[in-house]
Amino acid sequence: MARCRSDLAVKDRVIEIVRERLAKRGFDRTISPDDDLTEIGLSSLDMVNLMLRVEAEYDLQIPEADMTGENFRSVARIDKLVATLLSAP
Repeated sequence: MARCRSDLAVKDRVIEIVRERLAKRGFDRTISPDDDLTEIGLSSLDMVNLMLRVEAEYDLQIPEADMTGENFRSVARIDKLVATLLSAP
């Protein structure tokens, strides 16, 4: 899949991915970029799947050092991580 470079597009796509994960768990709710993803219902397994999905979606490999709870706490933080990784040489 082609890399998406627009900040808004990354946030929107990650929100869509999170909503899909939540729907699989029976949750249907509005998500804001700053919501804590574990507080809105994502499990640790969901978070691992989210990491893998983000890698596939943006054709990138997240370095092990960046696979942290902090970087995946919210859509806004995932967006920041993706932007950083996409802009890296």
